[in-house]
Amino acid sequence: MESEHSLKRIDSVENSILASLLTFGGKRAYGFETKDKDISEIASFLLQNGACCVKDKEGNGPLHVAAKKGYLSTIDVLLKLGSVSLYDQNKEGDTAVHICLKHPKENICEVIKRLLENKRRKLCLNLHNDSVLYLATVAGQNIQTNNVESVTYQLVKTLLVNGADPNEHSRDHIPLFSTLETRDVKTSKLLLDASANINATNCRGKCGLHIVYENTRTKESDLSLTQLLLEKGINVNLVDESGKSSLFSLVDKYTGRGYIYHFHNSADVNSFEEIFKVLLEHGADLNLSDKLEETVLSCFCSSGTNIEIGNILLKNGADPKMGFCLQNVLQSVRINENKTCLVSLIPALLQKGADPNRRKIKGSNIIDSVQYGNILLVEELIKYGADVNLSDDTKKTALHYACNLGQLKDRYAMSTLLVKHGSNLNAASNCGERPLDIVVQNIIKEMKNVAVLSTAENCSTKTVDLSLLNVLVCGGADLRPVITDTNEPFCGISSLHTIHTTPVNYPNTDKSALFLLIRNGLFQTAEYLLRSGWDVEKEEWFHDFDVSKLDLEHIKTQYRIYKRHDIEAKKAEFKSFLQNFHKGPKSLTTICRKQIRQQLLLVSNGSEIETKISSLPLPATIKRFLSLKECIQKNEIIQFENNERYVCRSILE
Repeated sequence: MESEHSLKRIDSVENSILASLLTFGGKRAYGFETKDKDISEIASFLLQNGACCVKDKEGNGPLHVAAKKGYLSTIDVLLKLGSVSLYDQNKEGDTAVHICLKHPKENICEVIKRLLENKRRKLCLNLHNDSVLYLATVAGQNIQTNNVESVTYQLVKTLLVNGADPNEHSRDHIPLFSTLETRDVKTSKLLLDASANINATNCRGKCGLHIVYENTRTKESDLSLTQLLLEKGINVNLVDESGKSSLFSLVDKYTGRGYIYHFHNSADVNSFEEIFKVLLEHGADLNLSDKLEETVLSCFCSSGTNIEIGNILLKNGADPKMGFCLQNVLQSVRINENKTCLVSLIPALLQKGADPNRRKIKGSNIIDSVQYGNILLVEELIKYGADVNLSDDTKKTALHYACNLGQLKDRYAMSTLLVKHGSNLNAASNCGERPLDIVVQNIIKEMKNVAVLSTAENCSTKTVDLSLLNVLVCGGADLRPVITDTNEPFCGISSLHTIHTTPVNYPNTDKSALFLLIRNGLFQTAEYLLRSGWDVEKEEWFHDFDVSKLDLEHIKTQYRIYKRHDIEAKKAEFKSFLQNFHKGPKSLTTICRKQIRQQLLLVSNGSEIETKISSLPLPATIKRFLSLKECIQKNEIIQFENNERYVCRSILE
């Protein structure tokens, strides 16, 4: 037998003999209770013979270790014979009770009861601000048991009986929130009956109802937990740090973004409506705004996928005039094609008073609708007062985007609708680009699409549709080059890819739709613009221009080179037109027409003037003259020789 002095020996890692016994003892493979009994007997012997109860380097004493291991018999010995205290804390501030709850064993309920038998004062938070009640609410999840709720309930009940305060906790680890999150109705009620603060909030300002609805793994017990909290008097309008009440979380959970299963059924909707109505009956503010001025309805419009829930919100008084409902719907459906069903909610929002122009960022709802390509939606917005001339951060209006839609028929239909309802034909973007410039650019782009040609005996033809250009020109588009306040180049397309040998060096041609047409051999369209009153005095290149120097013999597109048919004759014909155009004074009628149209444009503030001309008390021939109908060019036909040839990509690039 070693002396009393040797029983107090500390090894190189600061473990006492007693600590080593508790940590490493009982390595043989035999039952837990037998091992605990053996260790307790040895510990009793050591303590009676002078073994010390010093702490290890983590600050854990023998009672900490025994509690961690779940050694019930050993705990009895230590409390009876050792100089140990239930209130001793390790370097983390944990007592033996904290340690036991952090490392739960199957007998945790018995161990906690035994530790608390001789409790004389309450147990404080550890250095991580974990209360014993909070640790008890999560301990059951770390035990291999089929009845976690039963274990949690017993632990919490034992702690409450022994004076644990349900309101002594940090804002990170709240016992009530832990049981709400795990859907433990019984233990939640136990805590509330023990006067747990029903209106407690965590570090993010979330209350109990937030916690219930933000558990997206399951919807089980949502209603029963809601009813429990409401019965105990929770304030249904408590808001988190972002200003959102629990209604926001409820809608989010049941509309798709929060819930992990992205499908909906009638049971989902029925469950939502039942909880929703209970909250409203207890005073929930359906039109409360968060810090970003969003409401429950506008947030649904952003993240929801179940239109039935949107209709429930509207039916129960959600105000679409608040928040940014229309903007959120439109941006949501553009980003996520799975949300196209929400478009059908827009008429209901407008009927209930949604402002079609309300936005929280630069842009407009009608621009978003045009980009979405839904003409019926654009009509609906206009019907309720949408401003067709609002611009985005590049100063483009809806008409700019309409003129740039993918298909010609879509461009034409959308643009004519906007023009009809007062779009400014001459609104310029940041770089000076106007709707007319976009239309001309698209005409040039479509020249490359020669996959389908009409074939004649000696040549193939490509028909360039000018219908949208006619709408703008006759409507009052400003017939002059782009004028900008900076020296930045025009942000359009300089030309179609053409093969030429003579460089073209004329000033500011990149800002001229007229030059773009001429440069790509669309002479009839260019002549149409000139006859319609294009202001050549604003073109720096015009008077020195020689069309004969342009090499327009070929057009290359994708992997083919096409030879233009009879292009030299067309160049000569256009050159003759330009020479005659230069010579001689302008007719008085043409000058008068230009002045009248300019005055009408001034009065109309940039919107189309064709309908205004048609309403003038003038003979039909004069109205036709004023509206440029005599100049209209429906299309231009480009002819190609039937000898196109392939070229490799590297040459094209």
